[in-house]
Amino acid sequence: FFGEMSFLATCRKRIKDSSETDSTHLRACDVVAEVDAGCWELTVEDFLNSLNSDLAGNREALRVLAKCAEKRRANIHRLESAKPGEPEPEPPGHIAARSKPAPENMEEVEFGVIHPLLPNRLSFTIHKDQGQTKVEIVKNRKLFFFSSTFHESYVPYCDDFGPVNLAAVFEFCKYMQEKLQDPRLANRQLVYYAERDVALRTNAAFLLGSYLIVVEQWTPEEAALAFASMGKRLFVPFRDATYQPPTFHLSLLDCLRGLKAA
Repeated sequence: FFGEMSFLATCRKRIKDSSETDSTHLRACDVVAEVDAGCWELTVEDFLNSLNSDLAGNREALRVLAKCAEKRRANIHRLESAKPGEPEPEPPGHIAARSKPAPENMEEVEFGVIHPLLPNRLSFTIHKDQGQTKVEIVKNRKLFFFSSTFHESYVPYCDDFGPVNLAAVFEFCKYMQEKLQDPRLANRQLVYYAERDVALRTNAAFLLGSYLIVVEQWTPEEAALAFASMGKRLFVPFRDATYQPPTFHLSLLDCLRGLKAA
């Protein structure tokens, strides 16, 4: 669910002044159906009446709402307190998936391997750190290594880490076209590199796959297969926006198919 902060604030306001009518209550959003649909609406008054009918039994519902609101408020404060140009401070005791992925066996990741996407024109690679990037640039003068911050642009709600939104996809496609159409790079093979962070490199794969579909007219299956052939453990499935262990995994192919449908 969403809008829990607004919903709780409205509940508190209603409790303080029971004479208020529903027309004065805060609204989190409006949903407009494009086809015939049945909708179920829960008003603040209905919610409070339901809670009061079994207050002891509904304490868990209140606890969940309060916990979500507290975490959302903490995230808002964290984002507001971040200074321009500095990384966002992480919540105390929490490791954000997009910047600090779960430990993985680095021996299973082949850093520096060039994975071709467009023959003799565009490839993808993963670097262990900036030091390796500098070494690869010096060692492979015929290659043009480049990257961007587009695959770092996702702002998580909870432990989710992507995929990035359509605005980032659009800007990334323009960015890639500019690079590939640059006359100064006409005779060089371009290599897009991403970091060792599994969340960031997965978003990079999604963006490159999006470019191949939108601009190069690949199918989602062709794009997903190109990245799947790079190794089973290079990328991870996307997850839902909660702090709980994920129960549903969204693959790179799922996301690319969704992009194609859009």
